Amino acid sequence: VDPQVGVIADDAAVESLGVRVGERWGRLDALVNNAGIAMSGPFEELTADELRQSIEVNLVGPMMLTRACLPALREARGVVVQVASVSGRTADALMGAYNASKFAVVGASEALALEVAPHGVRVVIVTPGPFRTPISRNAFQAAAKGSTGMYAEGWAGVDAWLAWHATGSPDPEEC
Repeated sequence: VDPQVGVIADDAAVESLGVRVGERWGRLDALVNNAGIAMSGPFEELTADELRQSIEVNLVGPMMLTRACLPALREARGVVVQVASVSGRTADALMGAYNASKFAVVGASEALALEVAPHGVRVVIVTPGPFRTPISRNAFQAAAKGSTGMYAEGWAGVDAWLAWHATGSPDPEEC
């Protein structure tokens, strides 16, 4: 597990996880993929590595984990719950990397649902709005934030939204 982003970063570990779950617990009824990092910044100020990190954490990790667990889920006729975001259905300025990764989760999950339904596995996509979670407190911003001098108003809006999200957005416990 990569402590900085909280996802399994070792491909071999991901591949063996489905087998280990079956050996330890005998079955896997549900897999909940709730990985997520928020990467903010206009595309003009994001590096390729920052964009890749968002895609790796928010899309590739959960999909590969799902892939590794499919044999056990198929055997149990289980369910995959993909936690995406409302940002996977509508875009926001300076959140393009996050939007891209969450739109991709939605699209990949819709395709996955069609693929695995004949085998008794369900896929549920959850697209919550802004609930007070650590994602805003741990948000990444483009290292080159403000370097172009073109997005000051947008950056101020992102900073204000992240502050609100961390303290004033709805409590997920109430949901």
